[in-house]
Amino acid sequence: MCSPSYCPTTRHSGSGFCEHVHHRDYRVCAVSTATPAPPMIYPIGGRRHANPIRLSVACELGRDIDGAWWPRADRITNELPELVAVLTPLLGDITSINVNWSSLQRPPDLNWPGWQHKRQHVMTVSGTHACANLLIVSYATHSALALMVLRCAANLPIESADRDKPAFLIAGSILRAAQQQREHAAGY
Repeated sequence: MCSPSYCPTTRHSGSGFCEHVHHRDYRVCAVSTATPAPPMIYPIGGRRHANPIRLSVACELGRDIDGAWWPRADRITNELPELVAVLTPLLGDITSINVNWSSLQRPPDLNWPGWQHKRQHVMTVSGTHACANLLIVSYATHSALALMVLRCAANLPIESADRDKPAFLIAGSILRAAQQQREHAAGY
């Protein structure tokens, strides 16, 4: 069980994740839970990346799913160093990364029916201060659905007009499937 010591949220203004951050690249907002203070904005890396990491992390960690990561390619190892760099300020020095799939298994294709019968890919990233369970969204997932999964997995607000859209309904189903798999694996 992870004990949260940071309150991380990754947001992207271009997709409506955060109204008060107006950058084209992703930013991480980390707030210490020990003392209430205004959010601090940390840039991802020292330079602006052409393809910033697509990640969302809930404010409160310790759930079956704490957020989601939407890699840009099938080979997630290429983006893993950037993921670690983004999560280190939030979780502390990364001590382990555990996955619930074999190296030959691709994540389910969320664009078409049939994903319900396949194991969702969840990565647990543990640091010296906290850990996060991240749902892995296949790189080929349509952007509207992938962004909705990112929002739902991190428990970010959803506009009421978006709650009737297919992307929201499917994202909720994907998240519930991943949570049930995690609960079943933990023996609840």
